[in-house]
Amino acid sequence: MVVTTGVFWFFTGLLGLERLIEMIWARGNEKRLVEDGYVETGRKHFPVIVLLHILYFASLIIEFYQRPRTELVPLAIAMFAIVQLLRLWAMITIGRRFTTGILVKKRETLVARGPYKFIRHPIYLIVELEILTLALVVGDVWTAIAFGIANALLLWLVRIPAENLALASIRT
Repeated sequence: MVVTTGVFWFFTGLLGLERLIEMIWARGNEKRLVEDGYVETGRKHFPVIVLLHILYFASLIIEFYQRPRTELVPLAIAMFAIVQLLRLWAMITIGRRFTTGILVKKRETLVARGPYKFIRHPIYLIVELEILTLALVVGDVWTAIAFGIANALLLWLVRIPAENLALASIRT
Protein backbone atom coordinates (compact mmCIF):
# COMPACT_ATOMS: atom_id res chain seq x y z
CA MET A 1 0.00 0.00 0.00
CA VAL A 2 1.29 3.44 -0.93
CA VAL A 3 1.32 6.41 1.45
CA THR A 4 -1.57 8.34 -0.07
CA THR A 5 -2.53 11.91 0.68
CA GLY A 6 -5.34 10.58 2.88
CA VAL A 7 -2.95 8.39 4.87
CA PHE A 8 -0.55 11.30 5.24
CA TRP A 9 -3.22 13.67 6.54
CA PHE A 10 -4.72 11.01 8.82
CA PHE A 11 -1.47 10.39 10.69
CA THR A 12 -0.26 13.99 10.61
CA GLY A 13 -3.67 15.28 11.69
CA LEU A 14 -3.84 12.68 14.44
CA LEU A 15 -0.59 13.90 15.96
CA GLY A 16 -1.54 17.55 15.43
CA LEU A 17 -4.89 17.01 17.16
CA GLU A 18 -3.16 15.15 19.97
CA ARG A 19 -0.76 18.05 20.49
CA LEU A 20 -3.65 20.55 20.53
CA ILE A 21 -5.52 18.52 23.17
CA GLU A 22 -2.32 18.25 25.21
CA MET A 23 -1.81 22.01 25.08
CA ILE A 24 -5.34 22.61 26.36
CA TRP A 25 -4.91 20.03 29.13
CA ALA A 26 -1.47 21.41 30.05
CA ARG A 27 -2.72 25.00 30.23
CA GLY A 28 -5.53 23.97 32.59
CA ASN A 29 -3.04 22.06 34.75
CA GLU A 30 -0.62 25.01 34.76
CA LYS A 31 -3.36 27.35 35.98
CA ARG A 32 -4.32 24.97 38.82
CA LEU A 33 -0.71 24.35 39.81
CA VAL A 34 0.08 28.08 39.99
CA GLU A 35 -3.00 28.51 42.21
CA ASP A 36 -1.55 25.72 44.41
CA GLY A 37 1.75 27.57 44.83
CA TYR A 38 3.84 26.12 42.01
CA VAL A 39 6.28 28.49 40.32
CA GLU A 40 7.18 28.40 36.64
CA THR A 41 10.81 28.54 35.57
CA GLY A 42 12.79 28.19 32.37
CA ARG A 43 10.13 29.67 30.10
CA LYS A 44 12.60 31.55 27.84
CA HIS A 45 13.37 28.53 25.68
CA PHE A 46 9.74 27.44 25.24
CA PRO A 47 9.10 29.55 22.09
CA VAL A 48 12.04 27.75 20.45
CA ILE A 49 10.43 24.39 21.24
CA VAL A 50 7.12 25.58 19.77
CA LEU A 51 8.88 26.88 16.66
CA LEU A 52 10.72 23.58 16.21
CA HIS A 53 7.44 21.67 16.30
CA ILE A 54 5.73 24.06 13.88
CA LEU A 55 8.67 23.72 11.49
CA TYR A 56 8.52 19.94 11.91
CA PHE A 57 4.92 19.82 10.71
CA ALA A 58 5.73 22.23 7.87
CA SER A 59 8.67 20.03 6.87
CA LEU A 60 6.45 16.93 6.90
CA ILE A 61 4.06 18.62 4.48
CA ILE A 62 6.76 20.03 2.20
CA GLU A 63 8.73 16.79 1.99
CA PHE A 64 5.60 14.71 1.43
CA TYR A 65 4.49 16.82 -1.52
CA GLN A 66 7.99 17.15 -3.00
CA ARG A 67 8.88 13.47 -3.35
CA PRO A 68 7.42 10.42 -5.03
CA ARG A 69 5.00 8.34 -2.99
CA THR A 70 6.54 5.54 -0.94
CA GLU A 71 5.24 2.27 0.40
CA LEU A 72 3.53 2.30 3.76
CA VAL A 73 5.73 0.49 6.29
CA PRO A 74 3.70 -1.55 8.78
CA LEU A 75 6.61 -1.58 11.26
CA ALA A 76 6.66 2.25 11.34
CA ILE A 77 2.91 2.31 11.96
CA ALA A 78 3.27 -0.22 14.78
CA MET A 79 6.09 1.82 16.33
CA PHE A 80 4.02 5.02 16.05
CA ALA A 81 1.08 3.29 17.76
CA ILE A 82 3.31 1.99 20.58
CA VAL A 83 4.75 5.47 21.10
CA GLN A 84 1.20 6.86 21.40
CA LEU A 85 0.40 4.28 24.07
CA LEU A 86 3.60 5.19 25.92
CA ARG A 87 2.61 8.88 25.74
CA LEU A 88 -0.81 8.11 27.18
CA TRP A 89 0.78 6.03 29.96
CA ALA A 90 3.20 8.86 30.87
CA MET A 91 0.51 11.55 30.77
CA ILE A 92 -1.97 9.57 32.86
CA THR A 93 0.77 8.73 35.36
CA ILE A 94 1.76 12.36 35.86
CA GLY A 95 -1.89 13.46 35.76
CA ARG A 96 -2.55 17.00 36.93
CA ARG A 97 1.18 17.75 36.89
CA PHE A 98 1.37 17.36 33.10
CA THR A 99 2.34 20.77 31.72
CA THR A 100 4.31 22.19 28.83
CA GLY A 101 6.09 24.55 31.21
CA ILE A 102 8.43 23.70 34.05
CA LEU A 103 6.49 24.25 37.28
CA VAL A 104 7.89 23.37 40.68
CA LYS A 105 6.95 23.66 44.33
CA LYS A 106 9.32 23.39 47.29
CA ARG A 107 9.44 19.97 48.93
CA GLU A 108 7.13 18.45 46.33
CA THR A 109 7.62 14.73 45.80
CA LEU A 110 8.64 13.68 42.30
CA VAL A 111 6.42 11.19 40.49
CA ALA A 112 8.25 7.84 40.65
CA ARG A 113 5.74 5.37 39.23
CA GLY A 114 4.72 4.29 35.74
CA PRO A 115 7.33 5.21 33.14
CA TYR A 116 8.82 7.73 35.61
CA LYS A 117 10.01 4.73 37.63
CA PHE A 118 12.34 3.81 34.76
CA ILE A 119 13.29 7.14 33.19
CA ARG A 120 13.29 10.67 34.57
CA HIS A 121 11.85 12.43 31.51
CA PRO A 122 9.79 9.88 29.57
CA ILE A 123 7.74 12.48 27.70
CA TYR A 124 10.88 13.87 26.07
CA LEU A 125 11.93 10.44 24.85
CA ILE A 126 8.39 9.87 23.60
CA VAL A 127 8.33 13.17 21.70
CA GLU A 128 11.65 12.23 20.08
CA LEU A 129 10.23 8.86 19.06
CA GLU A 130 7.07 10.55 17.73
CA ILE A 131 9.10 12.87 15.56
CA LEU A 132 10.97 9.92 14.11
CA THR A 133 8.11 7.45 13.73
CA LEU A 134 5.52 9.81 12.22
CA ALA A 135 8.03 11.00 9.63
CA LEU A 136 8.88 7.38 8.82
CA VAL A 137 5.19 6.38 8.62
CA VAL A 138 4.62 8.98 5.89
CA GLY A 139 7.99 8.32 4.23
CA ASP A 140 9.65 11.63 5.13
CA VAL A 141 13.14 10.33 5.87
CA TRP A 142 14.89 13.72 5.65
CA THR A 143 12.40 15.26 8.07
CA ALA A 144 12.96 12.35 10.46
CA ILE A 145 16.72 12.88 10.36
CA ALA A 146 16.78 16.68 10.53
CA PHE A 147 14.12 17.14 13.19
CA GLY A 148 15.15 14.06 15.14
CA ILE A 149 18.60 15.60 15.55
CA ALA A 150 17.32 19.16 16.16
CA ASN A 151 14.81 18.05 18.79
CA ALA A 152 17.33 15.80 20.54
CA LEU A 153 19.85 18.65 20.74
CA LEU A 154 17.25 21.11 22.02
CA LEU A 155 16.10 18.67 24.69
CA TRP A 156 19.57 17.48 25.69
CA LEU A 157 21.30 20.86 25.73
CA VAL A 158 18.51 23.19 26.89
CA ARG A 159 15.23 21.71 28.11
CA ILE A 160 16.39 18.77 30.23
CA PRO A 161 19.11 20.79 32.02
CA ALA A 162 16.53 23.52 32.76
CA GLU A 163 14.09 20.97 34.13
CA ASN A 164 16.75 19.14 36.15
CA LEU A 165 17.82 22.44 37.71
CA ALA A 166 14.22 23.24 38.63
CA LEU A 167 13.65 19.76 40.04
CA ALA A 168 16.82 19.98 42.12
CA SER A 169 15.49 23.19 43.68
CA ILE A 170 12.41 21.48 45.15
CA ARG A 171 14.45 19.27 47.42
CA THR A 172 15.74 22.16 49.53
